[in-house]
Amino acid sequence: MMTTIALTVNGQRTTVDAPPMKRLLDVLREDLHLTGAKEGCGEGECGSCSVLMDRGDGNAELVNSCLIPVLQAEGATITTIEGVAKPTTPPPHPAMLPRTRRSPVRHLHSRHDPRHPPSARQAPAPHPRANPGRSRRKPLPLYRLHAHLRSRERRRNQNIKADSS
Repeated sequence: MMTTIALTVNGQRTTVDAPPMKRLLDVLREDLHLTGAKEGCGEGECGSCSVLMDRGDGNAELVNSCLIPVLQAEGATITTIEGVAKPTTPPPHPAMLPRTRRSPVRHLHSRHDPRHPPSARQAPAPHPRANPGRSRRKPLPLYRLHAHLRSRERRRNQNIKADSS
């Protein structure tokens, strides 16, 4: 049996034809297409279906819409997450923004900043303990590193045996 139920949802007065024992959550999601309230546990413990309900006394209370039959919401004011969220316009496309001479990205160091000419950029000072004449060795390939570690372990074991005898 269908019942016509009048309620205010997110500031808009609406009427819904639904069975009186249909859950408020199902009316919001299926009939009014407000999908902000979700069904999590279906037992009122998780809170994902929470909505604010004002039954006309001026005191809005947080209720679990999965536990409320829609007949209990007759004449009530319901505020869902969509009603709490402020509608915003999407940000403008970058092509629509006015062009400026400023670089769109702020650089942390001047040597990375394209606004400074190369002559103004300075090379970093070498570390005081660095040896500029000595080139850095390339790292060993992994198979060579393992062979090196195995031979070093063998030498260490031989030295331990020699010391203990």
